[in-house]
Amino acid sequence: MSPAGEHEVRPLMLSRVAQAGLWLVVGVGIVAALLDGAGARSWVPAVAVVVIAASGVLAVRAYRVGATYGPDGIEVRGYFRTRRIQRNQVTQVTDFPAVRWKDTNGKPRWTPISAFSGSSGQLRMIERHNAVCLALLQLWDEERHQKPTRTPRRTRRR
Repeated sequence: MSPAGEHEVRPLMLSRVAQAGLWLVVGVGIVAALLDGAGARSWVPAVAVVVIAASGVLAVRAYRVGATYGPDGIEVRGYFRTRRIQRNQVTQVTDFPAVRWKDTNGKPRWTPISAFSGSSGQLRMIERHNAVCLALLQLWDEERHQKPTRTPRRTRRR
């Protein structure tokens, strides 16, 4: 469960399962190709173990892609890394989709949000879901830039 005030956006389950499965199939395919042409090479089992482990890690990461945003900032979970960006460092959530931000030295950076990037031939329901998730992130970004409204002071009744 996310801490209070944090929200999570993720691709549809169908999309996450398909992407995770793809990494597993790629890993098994590479290992099968290695074993098929291996002969008596002693390095093949070690490479096969590394490929299977890497495809397993990438499958889990593909399943967990997404973003969590809240009062403290945003965390973007991609296929290869997770980045946490403090709220005051974020400058914009773009349509790319990506987060533009500045590091502690003021140097401009950007982090792609690969979970919601589209491709041609993508199912319309996935495209719509990704657009809604990106819109939620952009709304969070816009609300961050708005000045807080002052609440009137309470006066004591006599």
